[in-house]
Amino acid sequence: MAISNFKSMIIVNVTGFLTDFTNGASGIELKSSPATVRQALDELWQLHVGLRDRVVTEQGQLRQHVNVFLNGENIRRKELLETKLADGGEITILPSVSGGSISLKVPSPKSHVTATIADFQLPIGE
Repeated sequence: MAISNFKSMIIVNVTGFLTDFTNGASGIELKSSPATVRQALDELWQLHVGLRDRVVTEQGQLRQHVNVFLNGENIRRKELLETKLADGGEITILPSVSGGSISLKVPSPKSHVTATIADFQLPIGE
């Protein structure tokens, strides 16, 4: 019986406006077998340089308004970028939604309140 050295690839899903920095690609298969989310993202930055600054800070920490999931679980609930990867893992990078405006009507017919979406806390992926 032959022993296989094949390891399943890591898939990185890029969503929203971030695909502007991946030439429109939303699913990127990494060719190596990184041990942590940070190592996987470092490989992704090599493939799509402009994406890095939208996901992590200058110090290499996850930006506040970006969520990264490993197999559907937010890495903020794990070890952040040091979260360990298993073969065949799937990483999803999801920017938070913000901006725009909404109009709210209150009970009084003479009252009209306008608020921006940024004024509200919208839990995404939590």
